[in-house]
Amino acid sequence: MLLLGHALGVPAADDLAPADDPGRPAPAVLADEFPVVLFLIGCTWAALFLLFVR
Repeated sequence: MLLLGHALGVPAADDLAPADDPGRPAPAVLADEFPVVLFLIGCTWAALFLLFVR
């Protein structure tokens, strides 16, 4: 269920992000999301490390 929520939520958020600022091109808006994506990937790796390696 958690995976399904992420699989549906990520494309929905990416579709809504350019609508927040219609004057900016979509690649610029999506580039603003990149640090958050990196942070979430880091959190996922940390959680998996704590779950399986610890």
